[in-house]
Amino acid sequence: MIIPEIDLQLAVASCEGAESLVHHEPDKWAVISIRGKYERKAQLRCAKAVVEIVFDDIVRESNDLILPSQDHIQRVLDAIVKWVCSTFCG
Repeated sequence: MIIPEIDLQLAVASCEGAESLVHHEPDKWAVISIRGKYERKAQLRCAKAVVEIVFDDIVRESNDLILPSQDHIQRVLDAIVKWVCSTFCG
């Protein structure tokens, strides 16, 4: 997806899809990597920047899984603001 108003490309991808994107276009993509506690960590060495956030796809607390929180959302928003400002604010 391209957001023409700010000339920004956005991709939503699986772990494998994100790995392929950053491998084929090194230093282009800033990645927000979201994974569950027991899921493998994506190999994103070629990414421009990476913010990794770990929580599970659940809506109620369950055993030792991680419930998404307001802090997780804030980290996503902070990363987006930082990347957009670094690109367009000089």
